[in-house]
Amino acid sequence: MEKAAEKPTVKQVFKIVDFFVITVFISLIIFSFVLMKSASSENLHLLVQTPSGQYIYPLDKDTEFSVQGENGKTCIRIKDNSAAILDSECPNKTCVTSGKIKKYGEWIACIPNRVLIRIEKASSKSDKNNLDAVSF
Repeated sequence: MEKAAEKPTVKQVFKIVDFFVITVFISLIIFSFVLMKSASSENLHLLVQTPSGQYIYPLDKDTEFSVQGENGKTCIRIKDNSAAILDSECPNKTCVTSGKIKKYGEWIACIPNRVLIRIEKASSKSDKNNLDAVSF
């Protein structure tokens, strides 16, 4: 008597499906991190807002500069694609101890001196001419 070909058991089928699903999820997670990392570091600049106006500086050029705030000067350093406030004419120096910012959306504010620095995405000239809902 010959044995008939055995069908795969339910456990064997689930092991194959589980392996496939886990592999797909891990691949998607790795792809998402790579995509976010590459998109987050390109075309970023530092926007500096002061009582006298707004200034834009590229993050890829190392520099130190000062801007005039309400109470005095605020010294800012751009180095290694990050920005930090080195010194400011404010009483508690919270802005100085905030550390570096380098990712899109991060910001440091010197409230007493009315200086704000934040990382923004560089936009094309055509984007600057368009109005948004806040402009109305």
